Amino acid sequence: NNNMKIILKSIALLFTSSTLFAQIPNSGFENWSAVGTYSVPDGWGTLNNTYSVQTVTRANPGSPGSYYMKITSKTIGAAVVGGIAVSGVLDSMTMQPKSGFAFNQRPANFTGKWQHMIYGSSQGSVLVSLTRWDAGTSSRVAVATGSVTLSGMAMSWATFTVPLTYTDGNNPDSCIIVLKSSGSAPTNNDYLWVDNL
Repeated sequence: NNNMKIILKSIALLFTSSTLFAQIPNSGFENWSAVGTYSVPDGWGTLNNTYSVQTVTRANPGSPGSYYMKITSKTIGAAVVGGIAVSGVLDSMTMQPKSGFAFNQRPANFTGKWQHMIYGSSQGSVLVSLTRWDAGTSSRVAVATGSVTLSGMAMSWATFTVPLTYTDGNNPDSCIIVLKSSGSAPTNNDYLWVDNL
């Protein structure tokens, strides 16, 4: 009887460990850290430390939970800066992701909830990239990608699904998610709200 309990506990621990390893950091946007006069979502790179106006903010109520992430394009000086959030580290100069988070699964889709609207004609987007390190070539290899360009508007919480297309038979070791409120020609107040990734 004691052996059975030990086996069941071991199985439960193994399942919990693999589930935690595969989770998106702060996927429900409940955790934020104060940095001076602004806040940033834990585990996500934003432009909030680059400009005087924050393009990523915490808002409530979430769907579900207390909070969600609000990504908004903002006028700064004479230009409009597109809102962007990256799961990991964002290079604020190039506006490209530098790194993501550890991930070794092969899901068919990336899902979540969103609301979005643009005021011009440059739609935002959601991009997911799964990669692995190739020691032979000392470079990253794409395992799967998926992207969707926002269309129309979603004025209440709606579920979205981004199918992933696999180009490599190996498991990935990392994942990068890029969320943008606008495309290459942002308009002030274009927004993408996300939750429950």
